[in-house]
Amino acid sequence: MQRVQALYEELGAPGQQKLWLEVRKRKIQVTRSQVIEYVSRQGERQVYTQPLPQAKGQTAAEDVHARYMLDVVFVRDLIVVFLVEVFTRKDWAKKVPNNSAASV
Repeated sequence: MQRVQALYEELGAPGQQKLWLEVRKRKIQVTRSQVIEYVSRQGERQVYTQPLPQAKGQTAAEDVHARYMLDVVFVRDLIVVFLVEVFTRKDWAKKVPNNSAASV
């Protein structure tokens, strides 16, 4: 199990399936249920472990300034931040020097 732990840390806390595939690839002698149990005991949690509700292609906001959508677009050497206020559908675009958190 120490080899599984080392592999888990080496891969950066992957999910059950990814870890199991690597265990099989490296021929580590553990069962799938042991891998699943090991991952479930770890403190890290995958962001999308629960299925998301099905998207219906619509986004709604309760009021003006209640919800915004932001996207960063990379086109060749140009980086642009797009912001949309969902209720009014007003949008803004601004060129930024890089994609660091401070710039965005």
